[in-house]
Amino acid sequence: MAKEPDAKRWGWGTRALAGILTLVLYVLSAGPMTFVVVKLNGGRTTVGWPLRILVLPYAPVYRSLDHAPAPIVRAWEAYDTFFYRLAMR
Repeated sequence: MAKEPDAKRWGWGTRALAGILTLVLYVLSAGPMTFVVVKLNGGRTTVGWPLRILVLPYAPVYRSLDHAPAPIVRAWEAYDTFFYRLAMR
């Protein structure tokens, strides 16, 4: 007797795609978090202690930018600056 495939199980391709999309959304959520931190911080560039908790999960993103190629760093700066300027309005 052959086993029927379980319809509730995800294939490895679906899991890989879900993982990649999760990482992309994590990285892109740093922009809106920049907006929130700038709004809560009153536009100051130095982030105080309570707001550092909000920024802490994004440390790996900013650490990886230290070793990223220049075009990626420039694109990220443009992305981050967009949310900073949006918050300063």
